[in-house]
Amino acid sequence: MTTATRLDAPTHSLDPVDWLMYYDLVQDECDSRRRVEQARRIVASHARAADLVLALHCPEQQLAGHWLQVGKTWFIPVLGTLVVYCNDLQWWRPEWVRAGFRRYPHKDRKDPAAMIRYASGSPTRHDYKDFPQLLEKFGALVTQRFFETHGRVRLPRAWV
Repeated sequence: MTTATRLDAPTHSLDPVDWLMYYDLVQDECDSRRRVEQARRIVASHARAADLVLALHCPEQQLAGHWLQVGKTWFIPVLGTLVVYCNDLQWWRPEWVRAGFRRYPHKDRKDPAAMIRYASGSPTRHDYKDFPQLLEKFGALVTQRFFETHGRVRLPRAWV
């Protein structure tokens, strides 16, 4: 009789070596093609760049035409943005944010590259001043969504 082994993703770690080992184990021991493919995408995404851009949710009516807008209901934080006013979060790739700036142009957006740098990071390292409050408000969802985005191939249509 064999016992099934539960392989948990190393969501505690941003170390690419941990993710490579996880990918190898999943390939060898997992019968879920989806899980193997997601692990492969996370490894490849980490190899390109571990940091992602934090995106916060705001109702569409309140966000329409705002200079921070990157999606229909998504914006990136800048110095002074408070977590208390957002009700969800996601992590976006920098190229998705740049495309969002092109989709939602605004005359008051002066330095998009600096905005992206400020909003970029990881669950364990982020310069956004209100990030501790974000962790308190959303807890484990911050890390879960970070790795979900690393496993994504493209930006979900519902976000744009």
